[in-house]
Amino acid sequence: DSARPIFYAISQQRLGSAERKALDLIRAELHQYAGEYEAGLTDLERTDWADVSETSARLWMVRGEFQEELGFPDRALGSYGEGTEVITRLLGQLMGFRQRRGMLYYRRRDLKQSWQAVFRAEFDLELLRGLLREEEGAYDTALTTFSHLRTLADQLEDDGLRAMAERQLARVCGRREQLDDAIFHARHALEIYERVGDRVNLEKMRSNLSSIYVQTRQFEQALAVGQQAHAFFVAAHNPHFAATTAANMAEAAYGLGDLAAAEGYANEVVRLDQPFATHYARFTLGQVALARHEPAVAMQHLNESLRLAEQNGDLYMVAYAQRALGQALAASGERASAHESISNALARFRELNIPSEIAATEQLLAEQT
Repeated sequence: DSARPIFYAISQQRLGSAERKALDLIRAELHQYAGEYEAGLTDLERTDWADVSETSARLWMVRGEFQEELGFPDRALGSYGEGTEVITRLLGQLMGFRQRRGMLYYRRRDLKQSWQAVFRAEFDLELLRGLLREEEGAYDTALTTFSHLRTLADQLEDDGLRAMAERQLARVCGRREQLDDAIFHARHALEIYERVGDRVNLEKMRSNLSSIYVQTRQFEQALAVGQQAHAFFVAAHNPHFAATTAANMAEAAYGLGDLAAAEGYANEVVRLDQPFATHYARFTLGQVALARHEPAVAMQHLNESLRLAEQNGDLYMVAYAQRALGQALAASGERASAHESISNALARFRELNIPSEIAATEQLLAEQT
């Protein structure tokens, strides 16, 4: 906050083109740190985009991040594409510089800088690899990859990258029901974000922690930490994270037996219409309907949850939706369909290797026979 008056007091009229571009970037990133996505995007729309420079590429990146946070993924892809074009034009020059600099490092035996560049490129690759493995349900491989990510961040001596690695580890440990490890990594990430003053990522980590608490059935903690993150994202007009956090809160409220609150949070998610959150809300609404002995309504919500989860490639949620749908089918007297749905859920939980859910689904299946 103290930096904002300084940079907004600078008149662009006195600056050259490169300096104006740098000032645009600083102001945009100040908006980003504060979670002010609409204001940041509005400022960036007035920027001259014709320049081919590293600053210009970074501006395209920030523009895409604003659009993504505001729920415009197609526009964000366009901005990332424009940024890629800028980077591609710079790569030809970059390779020449790197070759000459690499030879000088070699001649001077200054290998540390050379290795730092290798580690940074490897970090980006490992991050993407870990995210893909997680989406595929290969949690053991994802944990190994993200552990390596943490090692690379230490080698790079970069707190921002350390926090990113801790955040990934916390999420996957939560899905594997490794609560102590999940909380350990989450707290490390929170400490770093608080220390560096990164409010946006601090609240994103709180949202992730809320999800971890839901997965480990600590519903009161999930609500407490989720409410902080939810209030921030609503105020920041960030529909994606407002929706994902509200989905966590809906499930936590259901776990505490507060069906009205669960329904309210879930309906908020549905209204926000975020593609990677709606299937969680539909799942909770299906559970609420089941608790109210409304199996027909439950099946509508759970079928939609399953459809969206499959569409998004969310194998984790597919398993939960299949099991709950089986329960709704059983409540409607459709025993054969119920058995098939629960069996499919069991197969999925075995693939994901989540012991408690495997045991719970085996017990449920035995009750249906």
